[in-house]
Amino acid sequence: MSIAITHSKIYRISFFFLSFFLITSGISITVSQGALLLSLIFWLYGYIRKYNDIRYNYTGLELYIGVFIIVSVVLAFLSPSFINNLLYLRDFWLISAFLLASSLINNRDDIIKIVRIMIIIGIFHSIVGAVQYFTDIDFVNAYKYGIDHPKSRLGIRYVVGFLGHHLPYGGYMMISIPLIYLSFLKKDDYKGIFFVRMSSFMSFIAIIFSWARSVIVSLPFAVIPLFFIKRKIFFIISSVIVLIMLVVLSVRGPSNNIVGNMFNNSTNQRLLIWKNAFRVWLKHPVFGSGGGNYIDEFKDIVKEHPEDDPHMISNAHNDCLNQLVRKGIIGLLAFLFLLYGIFRYMYKNLPLIKDRLLRFLYLGLFGFYSAFLVASMFQCYFTDEENLVMFWFYIGLLCAIVRIEKH
Repeated sequence: MSIAITHSKIYRISFFFLSFFLITSGISITVSQGALLLSLIFWLYGYIRKYNDIRYNYTGLELYIGVFIIVSVVLAFLSPSFINNLLYLRDFWLISAFLLASSLINNRDDIIKIVRIMIIIGIFHSIVGAVQYFTDIDFVNAYKYGIDHPKSRLGIRYVVGFLGHHLPYGGYMMISIPLIYLSFLKKDDYKGIFFVRMSSFMSFIAIIFSWARSVIVSLPFAVIPLFFIKRKIFFIISSVIVLIMLVVLSVRGPSNNIVGNMFNNSTNQRLLIWKNAFRVWLKHPVFGSGGGNYIDEFKDIVKEHPEDDPHMISNAHNDCLNQLVRKGIIGLLAFLFLLYGIFRYMYKNLPLIKDRLLRFLYLGLFGFYSAFLVASMFQCYFTDEENLVMFWFYIGLLCAIVRIEKH
């Protein structure tokens, strides 16, 4: 049962901008992060002025986050080109999404508001993405360059075809998986269950047809939370998901020249990128090459080994490898410590969540985290601000669920 709370105007404004941040997260990076910054400013104002309804709620993850940040900052000074490295750390402010979500979401009614926003995001971006796919128009580029410009054609870029605006498949997965878990609720648990199911179905189909390999491969791991509560269901659902994947592979796999060529080219590029990234790490094994210095070092390695040129210069396309090459073995250990702390927190608090709505959402967030870790083996989500800010928001949401149930 929700407890009625009369919030101050400052709290309501901060919560509004936090909600606006989530709504615009897939539309405009600038607008969404601007809303997040405004939410943080109003929250800090209320916190400094000691408003009764604005406080920082200790979650238990502070140690893991703190170690990761401190080690990253220290390594920025120990690695080459420390000024560029400090600029590389600018995305750490996005952790404010964690702080705000864990502090401003205080009761079941607040959770329902967030769920409604997730539903809207799932439906809206699935529809926009589908329209892009069938019209072969990239709406963002069409707005920038004009509808007749070559860059405005979607072509074979299936990855963005069903994803709407500025919502990369990692962020899309964060929306879809929790909604899929929530779709198993009953009408008595959530009055708008029809829209939950519609949004979860549309977003799931969008992911499948986007043919984002990292997400496709990671989806079966989204059922890992079920292993800790109902193992029979875990094995049944895992088998069903694998079967669906096999069907999709047979229909849209390498036999399809467009998808097959994209798949093969992408795989070959990643193998070469990993190979060269490892060579960069061998030059700086302890403290890493530095976040801001890695790209230059990567270019130098490619010049030394032209036979392994991936024909693209980018991050390491693997979060653990990316942490290793940029921050060395010490930075990787700090990163793994953070991931371990979050997983431990999720597992430890799972039995405490009794309310069905909160429990299914908690399981969905646990599932997204499990799939996210697998998908990060093919991408660098922790250097992708669109995905990273959504990641921290959902970890904060999960902590808010735990606090609501404890009180």
